[in-house]
Amino acid sequence: MKSRILAFILLLSSSAFAQLSFEAKVDTNQIKLGEPIQLELSAKVPKAAEYTWPLLESGQNGIEIIESGKLDSLIKGDWIQLHQRFTLTSFDSGEVEIPALELSVEDEEVQRSSPIAILVYFPEIKEEQDYFDIKAPREIPFNYWLLAYWGLGAAGLAALIYYLWKFWQKRKNRGEKQVEEIQIPPIEWALEELNKLEAKGLWQDGKAKAYFSELDEILKIFLERKFGLKALESTAEELIVKIKPLCKEERHFNNLKNSLRLSAMVKFARQQSLPEENVQALDAVRDFVNSQEAPKLEADV
Repeated sequence: MKSRILAFILLLSSSAFAQLSFEAKVDTNQIKLGEPIQLELSAKVPKAAEYTWPLLESGQNGIEIIESGKLDSLIKGDWIQLHQRFTLTSFDSGEVEIPALELSVEDEEVQRSSPIAILVYFPEIKEEQDYFDIKAPREIPFNYWLLAYWGLGAAGLAALIYYLWKFWQKRKNRGEKQVEEIQIPPIEWALEELNKLEAKGLWQDGKAKAYFSELDEILKIFLERKFGLKALESTAEELIVKIKPLCKEERHFNNLKNSLRLSAMVKFARQQSLPEENVQALDAVRDFVNSQEAPKLEADV
């Protein structure tokens, strides 16, 4: 009887743990004028659900954004854990407020964080201090060693600028050469590169990270050449937002979304992917590329 009660309690605790959640918290509720404060947003959403991450605007309610961290994601079973950090400050004395933020999740109630009040105060100014007479300026003897150090520093800086310029020129020429070499249409180029990647057998040799890196690069270059998107520096979550309007069918978007998130987990979280997942990831990119080809018009007889 005790074992049944214990199993029932464990079942309730596990079901209660695996719930949709969203939270906003700060490292302190009091700062000096212009002093930084850390805001952390964390959430847990179903893996297969669509969600809209909250947007925090600078200047709202006296809060200024110094730095916005990247949105990190971690897949755990049927859930995705999301985390983002902001560095904030305020130049308004008194009480300012970080507004309530909303996380929208498909087929779920909107999750709202509680507003956070921050007390901003002026730094203390010590009035009881001794006053001193203004001293005459002191003459500093000329330092020839300092002049030599400045000369060496200027020469080193000039050499560095020259090296960077040569490196940029070399990279620019190499990039122009690569552009000249791939003048075939984007769809044909992407399909050819996917076939080459498939023939390499990287994940079969235990090189899943290299496999997903090349697969992501093919997709990003295709998006830049076909649609003019800035994709090479985008994260997986940023790409998901960009490709959604480009997918002609919902299945193409869902397959690509799963492929990009799996790729991020394999490359950065060292998650082991299954063989069928590796095949499905490449097929998702191939189906998306094929779907962008314009239908052929039938000739009039």
